[in-house]
Amino acid sequence: MTGEVNSIADAYNWSISQLARAFGMDRKTIARRIEDAGISPTGKKGGYPTYALKDAAPAIYADQVFFDPDRRPLKRFRHQSESPGISRRTRG
Repeated sequence: MTGEVNSIADAYNWSISQLARAFGMDRKTIARRIEDAGISPTGKKGGYPTYALKDAAPAIYADQVFFDPDRRPLKRFRHQSESPGISRRTRG
């Protein structure tokens, strides 16, 4: 992506490579998720299909789980030693 926007369509319709760079993922992963979601290309740029960002972004993150504080509050520990993975040492 050169950063040059020639039209409003360029701003919102991205190629697989542009999506991969923007989301920090492999092109194959992006392509698979878009295909699995059944998203059709909105056009072509440089001979490659482009996809509407409004359709592609939700498909890319469809299988991601995000923390929802209303559904599952974080457990708070009084002491660091009570945290999982940290053992409490005693003097002996």
